[in-house]
Amino acid sequence: MTRWLKKLQLLYNGQSKIVRSIMEIQIKIFITGHSAGGHLAALAVMNPKYGIDPTEVSGIILNDAAGLDMKNYLENYPPANDNDYIATWTTNPDVWRDASPIYFLDKSTPPFLIYVGDKTYESIKTSNNRFFMISTFYITSFDLKSVMNYR
Repeated sequence: MTRWLKKLQLLYNGQSKIVRSIMEIQIKIFITGHSAGGHLAALAVMNPKYGIDPTEVSGIILNDAAGLDMKNYLENYPPANDNDYIATWTTNPDVWRDASPIYFLDKSTPPFLIYVGDKTYESIKTSNNRFFMISTFYITSFDLKSVMNYR
C-alpha cells in the first residue's frame, strides 16, 4: 500500500490534494491469517523472497497458525504419499526450511499478536509456543504480545 501511494505521488508530482492527504495519514498495515493462512501471512512478510518490506507492516496477527516450522514438523513426522505432504512439501529439508517462518525471525520482524485456541491441534499449540519462545530472542520491544490460551 505504501509503495503504491508513493508511486501515485510521483505520478502526480505531489500535486494531487487527495494523494497528499492520504500520505499525511499514518498508515498502519496489519497482516493476519488463520491456520494455514497464518503460516502464509507470516511467511509472506518474513521471507525476503516475497518482496515485502517488513518495516511497512505494523504487526502480524496469527490465529491458530499452522506450519510455522514445517522443517521441524516434517523431520519428526516424515512426509508420505498417504498424507499428500510429499506433493506439497517435497522430501527436501531445504524446501521445508524456506517455507517455515520461524527461520526468518530477525530484528526487522514486526510485532506479533498470537492467538491459540484451547481446542486446536496439539501440533499447532506446540509450534506456536516454539515460535513465540524463539521470537523473544529477536523481537525485543514490548510490543510483542501473546495470547496463549491452553484451557
